[in-house]
Parts: sequence; structure tokens; C-alpha cells
Amino acid sequence: FGMQSYDFFHRNCNNFSEEAAKQGLRLQKGVPQWILDLPQKFLNSPMGMVVRPMLEQMQISNTAPTNVPSGGAGLTRASQPTASSTSAATPVANPWANISAAKSTAAAQPSSLPKQTRRATPLLDKQTALLSTDTGVVKICIDRLKPDQEHNEYLSKLADTEASWMQKDINSLHQYLRTVIENDSQNISFALMLLRLLVLRQSSNSDVSSNEEQSQSTQLVANLLMEDELKSLATRSMAWCVLSNAIGSTQPPDWENSVGNDSIKLTQVIDQALSDSNPTKDGASSPKNMSLRQSAAAFLYNSARVVSDDGNDGTELSEGMMSILLGCFEHLHEETDVISSKRHYMAVGQLLKSHKFGETAVELVKDLGLVDGEISIGTNDGLAGLAKEVAVLLN
Repeated sequence: FGMQSYDFFHRNCNNFSEEAAKQGLRLQKGVPQWILDLPQKFLNSPMGMVVRPMLEQMQISNTAPTNVPSGGAGLTRASQPTASSTSAATPVANPWANISAAKSTAAAQPSSLPKQTRRATPLLDKQTALLSTDTGVVKICIDRLKPDQEHNEYLSKLADTEASWMQKDINSLHQYLRTVIENDSQNISFALMLLRLLVLRQSSNSDVSSNEEQSQSTQLVANLLMEDELKSLATRSMAWCVLSNAIGSTQPPDWENSVGNDSIKLTQVIDQALSDSNPTKDGASSPKNMSLRQSAAAFLYNSARVVSDDGNDGTELSEGMMSILLGCFEHLHEETDVISSKRHYMAVGQLLKSHKFGETAVELVKDLGLVDGEISIGTNDGLAGLAKEVAVLLN
């Protein structure tokens, strides 16, 4: 562990502590595995894939934070991780869309609820919207975009989840970030990182204009995805984080009522998400592809939450509901990534247990023979639990 072999991701202070504890002090336990896994979790996230080149350049140029004196010639990064960190090479969960437990609410009387709701599905019931809320890269993004002083001040507030907002400031940031996305191809990813946070911010005096600005921003992002303008997998993943946050927020974008030739229907975006979450594409096992599928699957789950609460009359499934239901079941037959599989099961379960449309959804799944025999539950406890609850809803 000298200055020639220091590496942000594979030979850092945590790896040194692990080696010192086990090899030097002969302790039975070293650094907790979740700490050793953090670098790879970050690198497997959409933000990690975008920021990684900047961090690697910091190492190459010897500007990384360190107590080693600068000026040492011939500094090189270690090419291989230590034995203590080899487990980090295994694809891990995308940490930018966390599943958090829903707030408890008073339960309705079982006798008054549809059959789907009366069945025990505790894992599905506790899920809330999947939101990408990490604020740790806000300063990096601002430094890269170099906004004017006014926008710099507003963008910096995104790092403070408790900050209060004026609607005009939110609207101004939407307009600024759209300008960057449309005109600065080198910094689209950094603008998207900030936009995914902006769509979650609301002012105390929210009005119609607030939803209009968000709708314009998310329509722009959706257009870029559907027109295949975002070539980088990391940038596409970040775009899905934006749309997932928007559709999962308390004030989702009003795409259906948009006007003009650029109007985007939710069902069209759902179809694109199903395409990007397809596990049979070439290179599906790569970390970047897995991250893309995870982000698109998060959007599908949040969309399932929205369409399953649709307030229209009747019990007929909408086009969006059918797309999510059929597409997610199809992907589950081929998906090997646990995180993506969980989100597909969560999306399917959200529709199957819907008070209004659940029984219709169950009948459709059975009529089309989407589930042949027993549902494969795998060995992961969380995935197995979700799969069992979906099976309960189908029986």
C-alpha cells in the first residue's frame, strides 16, 4: 500500500484497513463487507459511470485527496484489486433508486376489499415509489456546467433536501437545464443528474405553471430516449432516473394533456422502458447494461403505481397497464439480475393487487398463459418473497 499502488476504487483506505485487521492484527473480522462494496456500487450506478472518468483523471494527474506529497514521478494505479475487495467485482444493486417502506395506514376491513387485496402480500404492500435522491454529486455537476451566479446559487440548493423553494426559482432551473440538455452535448449527463433532483422539489406555492415546466423538461428527456439521441448507456440510465423520479413524485408530469407535435404519451414511454429493460439484448451481462435495465425497471414500477391508481371508470385495463403486465412477465423469464427482477415483480404485483383492476389483470395473465407452472423464485430471499406473493395473487 504505497503511493504507486493507491487506487480510489480498489486500493483505498478501506482496503488497507481490511488487510491490516486480518493480516496484520490477525483479527477474525475486518471491515464490514458493505463498506468494501461501496466503490463498486457507486461505479455500477448511472452517476458512477458518468463521474468515473473524472475521478480516474484526478488520480492520473495526482490531484486526488491524499496525504502523500505531490510531485512523485511515475505514479500508476493498481491494475488489480486486492483479495479483500474481489467480491466488489460482482454486479451489485443500483443504489440510486432506493426502496423505502411505506408509511403505515389504517387497514380497510377485509370483507369490503377485492380478493386480491385480502390476500397476504406484505412485501408488495410496503413498497413506495423508487426515487433516486442522492445529492453527493451536485457540486461536481455544478463545477462541470459552470452556470452563472444566479443559477449556481439555485442549483446548489438541490444538495439540501430541507431547502425551501420559490416556484419562479424552480421554473428558472427547469429552463436552464433544458437549455444545457438541448445545446451542450458534452454535459447532458451532468444536467440530467441535477434534473432528477429538481423534479422532486416543490415550492410552497405550487401552481399550474410548476407542472408545465416539469412536463416540458421530462418530455424533452423522453424524446431523447425514444429518438435514440442518448448513445451512452450511462446517460440513458440517468435519463430513466429523471423520468422515474418524475412519475414517482407527488406531482407527476401531465404528459397526456400536453399540446403540440412533441406530446409524449405515457404508454409510449412505457414501451421504450420495456425495450431498455430487455435482458436478451447483446451485452446484457455488462454492468452498464444492468444499470440501464435497473433504471428502466424502476420507471416501470413507478408507472405501474400511477396507472393502477387511475381514476377512470370501469375495470378495463389501459394500454399502459397491459404493456407493463405483459412486458415485465416476458422479461422475468430471461432476467438474471436480481435488482431488475425485483422491480419487474413489484410492477406486476402492483397491477395484480389493484383494488380496481386486479381481478381483470389476473384473468388476462391466466388467459394468455404468461405463467407456465410454478413461478421461478430463485435463491435470493427478497426476490423469492416477491415471487411468492405474485404467485399468491395469481392463485
